[in-house]
Amino acid sequence: MIKTCIIGASGYTGAELVDILAKHPGFSLETLYVSEHSADAGQLVSQCHANLIGVCDLPLIPINDEILAQIALNCDAIFLATPHEASHDWMPVLAGKRAVIYDLSGAFRIADKNVFAKYYGFEHQCDEWREQAVYGLAEWYPQQITEASVIAVPGCYPTASLTGLKPLASASLLTDTRPVINAVSGVSGAGRKASMVNSFCEVSLQAYGILSHRHQPEIEAYLGQPIIFTPHLGNFKRGILATITAQLAPGTTQAQVDAAFTQSYADTPCVRLRERAPKIDDVVNTPFCDVFYQYDAESQYIVVTTALDTVLKGAAATALYGSEARSGVIVITSKKAQAGETYITVDHNTVASTISRLHPYQNEYGGGYDQAWDTFSYNPATDPASWAAFQGQNIPYYAADESWGPKLDGTLARHWDSWIPNHPNFGELRPWSPNPNNVKNFFETGVSSTTSVSFGKGGEDYSFRATGRATQATLPVPNAARDTYDVNINGSVDLTDKFTMYANLNARIQNTDNYVSSGYGSLSSNFSQWWQRQLDMDRLKNNYHYEGAFYTWNRRSARNARPQYWDAPHYEQYQNTNNNENSTYSGNFGFNYDIMDGLSANVEVNRRAYNRTS
Repeated sequence: MIKTCIIGASGYTGAELVDILAKHPGFSLETLYVSEHSADAGQLVSQCHANLIGVCDLPLIPINDEILAQIALNCDAIFLATPHEASHDWMPVLAGKRAVIYDLSGAFRIADKNVFAKYYGFEHQCDEWREQAVYGLAEWYPQQITEASVIAVPGCYPTASLTGLKPLASASLLTDTRPVINAVSGVSGAGRKASMVNSFCEVSLQAYGILSHRHQPEIEAYLGQPIIFTPHLGNFKRGILATITAQLAPGTTQAQVDAAFTQSYADTPCVRLRERAPKIDDVVNTPFCDVFYQYDAESQYIVVTTALDTVLKGAAATALYGSEARSGVIVITSKKAQAGETYITVDHNTVASTISRLHPYQNEYGGGYDQAWDTFSYNPATDPASWAAFQGQNIPYYAADESWGPKLDGTLARHWDSWIPNHPNFGELRPWSPNPNNVKNFFETGVSSTTSVSFGKGGEDYSFRATGRATQATLPVPNAARDTYDVNINGSVDLTDKFTMYANLNARIQNTDNYVSSGYGSLSSNFSQWWQRQLDMDRLKNNYHYEGAFYTWNRRSARNARPQYWDAPHYEQYQNTNNNENSTYSGNFGFNYDIMDGLSANVEVNRRAYNRTS
């Protein structure tokens, strides 16, 4: 399982990441952070974003320099949903350590230092990571992502633009004539902070950043040629629609164009090639980028339209897709019966998760609070006569849950399991030696398999889409699993050219067995803080339950087997089990009437039900 945290979790993109990671079986979302002076600091993330109630109720912790240094060593992955300046300033502290950094800002997308300063307004001082950062467009740089320490997640406009143009560039079909990109974004692309610029009532449809937008050099850098890019702000919440016009090389055929796109995106589940121009509604709240193209061989010009969700495929899901490429993902996709306005899609992906990197644990001292040995003192009044042979044997402080005890130098001592009655090892002295891999040996290989089936049909005045998805997941932690089943059905009918009826139904059932908690007292916390470095994980697994009784390494003393603080880790997973089922049902039904351009009336009924049993 990938241990992760999010910095900047209260914004739109951060909240989407919270939603995705909290539900993902391959990630353990440990902590959420906001800037030190954020108005959201101290609140639960679900208080800022009500859709996260019951999904993730972690607090938003104000970040500081001490925490930055700590999480760089404690986490496997850190997502920065932060301003460019913050990512720039924090990267030297975070990068190059245990964690892989996924930066959703623009601080590390542009390699040229002078170009960066021109478009971002400050001089880049972090040369090492600016030069080493890998661009996180996962469909085009999967191998580089797997080897990267810092991944610069693409901007939303560049993702839409490059997804439409890179197939043509890679096939050497573009001429030197600059492609022209006109793209319209919803207001969520400007972030959550209130401003008159992105206030919904103030926004109409307007071009901005003309010939000066900071995404232009980003697109040019990864396309490999100059462009003309004009962004627009539209009065809708989320999504981008890009229309790209480009001149192709003389003699380019339709077959060559088709081959460029189909070969580029044959095995990329988050890019969908469409048979008609996509709408923003087709991709909102999805991780997809939909692509349509029309080529005129006579004029040698092609028009490509792409659509994506500014918050999902534009940022959060792109970051996650990049992190899964970094962590090793097997994706199997097959599509059938796509003809006209009807399609059936079957997708399957399997993710294998293993624990590959852990803390650099010390292996010099074993369990205890003092380096001096205690010795067994036989008491004939209370001890069996056979225990007289144990007189003077080295006894560790079993009740200690830290590793500052005697040096692990091979001295013979009585380990915890040598006191289990009738056990073959009862009374045995063994070397007091380190077990460098004792934590890693606790974990297994987790496997998550997801299969989804989608059906869609549409006509001039109606559309219908149904999707079912089943995910069966086992975790690297023993005896832990989560099965999730989702169904989504939506449709709309144009009763007249102005009057539309629509409905949407969503259901999710989630069965969880022994899902691991996070924070203080969790297994990962115990291994990192309350643990003994001489413990043999195989002996713990084989001996914690013997002849009907339970035993732990953290016994109170040689004579008292009761746990001082902690049960054995396998007891926690196989005996102290937790099982629950969450079910969520939601839907809406409504009518929309277009009164005139820019003015419509809407009547809608919404229902939501949530149930939890454990």
